[in-house]
Amino acid sequence: MLTKRFVESVRFFCCALLFLLCSQSYATESNDLEIIKVYQMSLVELMRIQVNISSPFSENLLHAGSSVFVTSREQWQQQTDQQITDVLSHAPSVVSYSTLASSTIAIRGFSNSTSVRGMAVVLDDVPLNDFFFGSSFYDKTNFDLNALNNVEMIRGPSSSIYGSDSFHGAVSLESYQAQNNEVESQLELGQDGLYAASLRASHGLGDITRINVALAGRGLGDQSMNYQYTEPASGELQQGEYAYKKQQQTAVIRILSEPQDRIFYEAGLYYFDYEAEKHPSIGTQFFSGSSLLKNRDWVDSDSRFTLAKFKLGRQLENNISVDAMAYHMQSEIEHDLDFTTLTGNKQVTQGKENKQGLHFNVKQENIRWHTKWYAKFSYDKGKMTDRQTLIVDPSGEILSANKSTAVGRTRSNIAVVLQAKSALLNDNWYLLYGGRWDDFSDIGDQLTPRMGLIYTPNTFHAFKLLYGQAFRPPTASELSGIGISQGDENLKPETIDTIELVYMHQRKTWRTEIVLFYSDWINGIIIGDCKMEDGCDPSKFSGSYQNVSNNRSKGVELIFEGEWQHWFSRDSISFVSSENKDSHIDYSAFPSWILHIDGGYRFDNFGTELYISNSIYLDMTEGPVLSNSSENANKLSTYWRTDLHLNKSMYTNTRAYIDIKNLFDRENFKPALWHNENGLEDIKRLVIVGVEHEF
Repeated sequence: MLTKRFVESVRFFCCALLFLLCSQSYATESNDLEIIKVYQMSLVELMRIQVNISSPFSENLLHAGSSVFVTSREQWQQQTDQQITDVLSHAPSVVSYSTLASSTIAIRGFSNSTSVRGMAVVLDDVPLNDFFFGSSFYDKTNFDLNALNNVEMIRGPSSSIYGSDSFHGAVSLESYQAQNNEVESQLELGQDGLYAASLRASHGLGDITRINVALAGRGLGDQSMNYQYTEPASGELQQGEYAYKKQQQTAVIRILSEPQDRIFYEAGLYYFDYEAEKHPSIGTQFFSGSSLLKNRDWVDSDSRFTLAKFKLGRQLENNISVDAMAYHMQSEIEHDLDFTTLTGNKQVTQGKENKQGLHFNVKQENIRWHTKWYAKFSYDKGKMTDRQTLIVDPSGEILSANKSTAVGRTRSNIAVVLQAKSALLNDNWYLLYGGRWDDFSDIGDQLTPRMGLIYTPNTFHAFKLLYGQAFRPPTASELSGIGISQGDENLKPETIDTIELVYMHQRKTWRTEIVLFYSDWINGIIIGDCKMEDGCDPSKFSGSYQNVSNNRSKGVELIFEGEWQHWFSRDSISFVSSENKDSHIDYSAFPSWILHIDGGYRFDNFGTELYISNSIYLDMTEGPVLSNSSENANKLSTYWRTDLHLNKSMYTNTRAYIDIKNLFDRENFKPALWHNENGLEDIKRLVIVGVEHEF
């Protein structure tokens, strides 16, 4: 018997297909370049894009000093991505996970309930990570994709560039801006109440200034995703339901000078609001492997942030440029955890904080000495202005309110960065060197080095040997505690060292990359893994943050991108082995094998493009292995999701498209970072139709 979801899928698909076929009557001959304007850039053009995340200087991928993954707006539209973590999950050795009504990623094997930490996120050069969580993945990385132009990521530590937050990697978000006057709008509709709408506009103000505006919003209705759990008392299998409801609004205003000016400036205002309802909560993490939350394992979230920045710079003689940037950010977040099956009440945690910074940068490309160098001085300060935990009964009455000891806590940081890249031996060898010195107001100072050697025998090949170190100080939540997770004021910073060996080969229409890596993570901060050999007593597990984790990870990544006439492809395969060095327990919630097999075809005569994405995860368990639960987490079946994107260019600069996520409606499960029993089911088949118009 046909299910309601299947009928909806067929109905959406047929309507969308009919719409595209009817639109053919508005298209003209294929040689009319104005009307068959293709919105997607070719892969050849994308491979020429300069990356900025690994260096203050724009570089191509062949010369980048880190393992970099770049995704343009055109590519994430092809991949049917709906959020930033969707985009990042297409990179090798990267997996996205659900966590506390949001989503996060884990890089190169290290996946646990604190995976939201240790990844720096910057938006137009402004660091977004907060002080309390040391992360932006609970709130700010839900920033709407339609307000962005580009997403770049470094896989591996990059503290020497982005500071302590970039422990496992760094993500750079570039918000919308254009070089010419334009206005474009986009509308999406899908099943289960899915919608998305955006407006992007750019307009020149005189000869030297341009204003860019992006307004975007999206939402998702009740998904009614069933989950199974074991009734603690009887041992029988029971069923609950996650709604996965969410909605968000994003606004960006950027005023920039035109690039040809010797004096350049930029001002930006950013606003973001996010709400989520009945997402997976903390599972069995604190309950010795038992599903005590039963059919109410839910968490709601409500967050927002505002940001203002101003940047002023000048281009000097001898290829020297200087600039200064100031910013101010305010954010607030609330998590509502449903504990009614335990206590009859809800636990609500609320927090507010602000963050300010002042950054000075100087850089030069010295032709005489074949050296690019960069110096930076920065001052950043974060303050917890409010943080409390409420106990609320089912009627909404507040039974108790406990203010956190984190309230009023501040952390300021002074940093000095020196980086250089010198060309040697007829410009075939490049030496990367430098480091960063940080002085924190509460934990002291830290020196982080960076080294690398790149050999380019010609314009097609590159061999790289890269070394990076990173450190991460304990966050305010780890020091003061949050909810039922106890803090520890005596926590020490954790450190990680990574060595990478890279080979790249790039031609005009294709490129390939092979990466070997090894990471050593010392003194890791986790939530009370009490089976370490340092005196921690598992019988007295308290759910507290502790320095009891020493880990290592190693693996290999293969990337291939190519274009042949009308065909194009973007593929990767990665193998990762990661474990705790003390307990020899694997990070089994991270797949050993990750495959992305993506490809498409352009029907130029019809102004149409078809793109299919395949994501495959092999060898993973339902969640991290916890010493306070079972050592043998259940294995998950192979995850294989196929997404389809079909778009058609139409008359008057209009593009219509169909996205089908999970094309074959396969039942896929991902690991649950909070050890929700059986893992978490991924999305069912979802059909989305959209239209994009440029005025």
